[in-house]
Amino acid sequence: MTAQTQVVTWRRESPGVWVVTLDRPPANALGVPILEGLHAVMDAAERAGEVKVMIVTSALDGFFAAGADIKHMSSIDARSFMAYGDKMRAVNDRLAASSWISIAAVDGLALGGGLELAMACTMRVSGPRARFGLPEVKLGLIPGAGGTQRLPRLVGRGRALEIMLTAR
Repeated sequence: MTAQTQVVTWRRESPGVWVVTLDRPPANALGVPILEGLHAVMDAAERAGEVKVMIVTSALDGFFAAGADIKHMSSIDARSFMAYGDKMRAVNDRLAASSWISIAAVDGLALGGGLELAMACTMRVSGPRARFGLPEVKLGLIPGAGGTQRLPRLVGRGRALEIMLTAR
């Protein structure tokens, strides 16, 4: 089984194992197309009923996902901004609550919302070029898609506060 939206593709790698690939150049900004594509793959996985493992990866060299779509965010009103944030949180919450094991295969930058997407997965597997961070604090934003809850669970409260407050 292989299916796709314009920026998210998925294929059945073996029985029970699906590989989901993000492909939105230049950096896999998590705009509406990727978020809708991730919802579509989860809809398809639920309909199939056979998914045991879902691997989320990137087709872009050097990037897993660069985070929220800043260009999109700067062009919308407050109501649309809230709806966009809700959509991003819904993807992460749905992935975290899914019945299958999800694996973020990261070999590049996972920043902001991209790190939050990786943290929503059951586990993260890192390649040698993987780099993680929450640079949105430099823009006056906080991790808004579940990162403030997931990061302390993964790295401890002190380290999470350092990362979230300093963008290191």
